[in-house]
Amino acid sequence: MPRTVAAESLLFLQSTLQLLKSYLQRVTPKQHGLTSILNTFYISTVDTIGDLRYLLYKEMLNRMLPAEDLIKPLLNINWNTTKSSSNAYMYTISNLLEKRFKSSFSHFESKTSLPKSVSKAIWDMVVLHIYECLVEGY
Repeated sequence: MPRTVAAESLLFLQSTLQLLKSYLQRVTPKQHGLTSILNTFYISTVDTIGDLRYLLYKEMLNRMLPAEDLIKPLLNINWNTTKSSSNAYMYTISNLLEKRFKSSFSHFESKTSLPKSVSKAIWDMVVLHIYECLVEGY
């Protein structure tokens, strides 16, 4: 939860700084290269905050649901689809992942009052985490 608050606080700070950008550019003296320092600050710091949110959520997911724990059951599946239908494999994968993620994140969401945009961002990262684990396990 603290990582979520930190990420969203950074996004709020980013939006506030973006609103101030044009004002700061107007009042910054042109001499001594201060305008270029301001532009460099925005490019290297403010514009990268969205990437930091992604990394914070990714790390949070890796700690809550380690990839190794998700990959181990997938390694034991016989992936030879000629002997049985591919629907059985998809059902098995779906069942494994649903049990693991549903219990963790339903509990997480019930204990917190996250805005819908934050919840959506976390669930987007969950889907990405699932795909990465499936690719690594397959």
